Amino acid sequence: MRTMRITRTAPLALIGGGLVALAIAFSLSGASEPALLDRTGPVVIWGLPVAKFGVNLAAAVVIGALLLSVTALVPGGPAQRRALALARASALVWTACAAVVALLTFQTVANLPLLAPDAGDAFATFFTGVPLGRATVAATVLAATAAVLTFTARSRATLVVSAAVALAGTVPLVLNSHAAGSRGHADSTVAIVLHVLAASVWVGGLLVLIAVRSAIPADQRAVVVRRYSSLALASFVALAVSGTVGAWATLGSWQELLSPYGALVLGKTAALSLLFACGAAQRLVVVRALDRRAPSAGRHFAALVVGELAIMGAASGVAAALARTTPPASPRTGVDGALLPEFGVVPALTQWRVDPLWLLVCGAAVVLYLGGIRRLRRRGESWPALRTASWLGGAALLLLVTNGGLHVYQGFLLSAHAATQAILLGALPLLLVGGAPGTLIERTVESRRDGTVGALEATRAIARPIRWISTRPLLPTIVLALALAATLASPLQRYAALTEPGYAVSVFVALAAGIVFASAVVPAAGLPRGDRFFALAGAAIVFGAYGAWVRAQAPLLEEVWFRAVGNPWGDAPSVAPEWSGPLLWGIAGAGLAVAAALVARRGGGVDPGGVPVTTAVVPAFAVATESRADA
Repeated sequence: MRTMRITRTAPLALIGGGLVALAIAFSLSGASEPALLDRTGPVVIWGLPVAKFGVNLAAAVVIGALLLSVTALVPGGPAQRRALALARASALVWTACAAVVALLTFQTVANLPLLAPDAGDAFATFFTGVPLGRATVAATVLAATAAVLTFTARSRATLVVSAAVALAGTVPLVLNSHAAGSRGHADSTVAIVLHVLAASVWVGGLLVLIAVRSAIPADQRAVVVRRYSSLALASFVALAVSGTVGAWATLGSWQELLSPYGALVLGKTAALSLLFACGAAQRLVVVRALDRRAPSAGRHFAALVVGELAIMGAASGVAAALARTTPPASPRTGVDGALLPEFGVVPALTQWRVDPLWLLVCGAAVVLYLGGIRRLRRRGESWPALRTASWLGGAALLLLVTNGGLHVYQGFLLSAHAATQAILLGALPLLLVGGAPGTLIERTVESRRDGTVGALEATRAIARPIRWISTRPLLPTIVLALALAATLASPLQRYAALTEPGYAVSVFVALAAGIVFASAVVPAAGLPRGDRFFALAGAAIVFGAYGAWVRAQAPLLEEVWFRAVGNPWGDAPSVAPEWSGPLLWGIAGAGLAVAAALVARRGGGVDPGGVPVTTAVVPAFAVATESRADA
């Protein structure tokens, strides 16, 4: 009876707290007051934020249920079956709420009351010809797709695909409701996307955890809670970093915290602080009590979860109100090319612009890698200092490229874009692969025997295709050529120049291709020496050809930047687009020379840990979050 009572109380706390906070925040912000010429009516004005709250909550439950089904709950067990049933019901609610959001968004943009008879052709035009309308359609379609997948998903692979679609379903509205314009201005799109995804994982996972708690065997509850706690910790860090960056990009100054928008931001910050305290208590006190099977552990866990969900609901309600509140008119956090010095070595090293995605990646890579080494030393085992230096150097270089001067100038100059791609493809991956993160994970994390996916299982899944490609002499060079084509000679080039999401995709494509190539040519990859030299020669030809093409086409390629931001440095020689080719040759050539020297000196062989060092960035996230007791 007590378990059933808690199971019912938890969602009520979340929904009730959210709706109350939404009503208060929406009223105090002034967004609930109709404008002078507003014809939509109170149903549309109030219905849209309530429907968005429903979308956020239902999507979070779907995401949380699917992620826990993959990473924490035993496949086929009663807890996983209950979680999937909850995901199916929530996916249907998500789809319905997304359709309501689409309808009410049209009413708001068209300034018409609900179901107005004179909507006419405007209805179809909005959903087919207006970006915001197309985004609402995409969000509804993705929600419906996730619903279908949750009803058909059975295997681990289909559950992973379902989770990926559900995560993608939260993105379309975010991309169209926040700044995504010229890279020369404040762009908080990536920060907001990260914020929404992290909140979905945290809130949805916790709600599903309390819903399936009674179906988890008593001896497994501490393990499941610990696994969720790792997801929650990562989500909290992502929320804090992305929220700070996104809020600053929107506010622009401390004085704006006194505005209605700033007050809501402060309210969300207060809620996040309380949630941090609750999470720390759960991780440091409750989980240990569950490990000891203390009689009061279950009650304390349930009470803490109900309190957390109430706070999360309040934060979600404030977030829904925030989305309908007018932000400050002129945020002053953008980058103005006219105020920047001419591009050169010193500005590339001294200018900074925070990218929340890659800041999180670099920070996690360092912290978790060092955590893995610490775990080895606790067992009395050693780890080569050269590998540690290689990994830390790679993380530092990635931080410098994605948050430093190259990131600032990449939105203005083709030469900075070319230098970024050369580093990500030809130099940086050698450092990351040299750190052997795959081997570190193999030595510090035990495999799970209950069918769930942990750090080691995820690492091996990522490593398999990379290993397959990197052990074929021609394929790594082909991957390199395709990545250069995508980042320098495709629409992605323009997208990366003008938007933060495009920049994130461009960096990921180049870095992933570089890691595949580096895994094929470093001595631990397992390829014969002759094949490695063959791959290096092919890469030299590819970089040479692309460098010559970029140099010849530079003025035409850089038009996309100049059309967006002008030409703030005039005819200064240091910013000439023709530098793109030599920069590509020089940086990539240096990386290939280092790789050739390593091959010539050390020859063939397999990494001492028995695992090719083909996994670099993504698996490092799990080194310190996995407990050996989770196996």
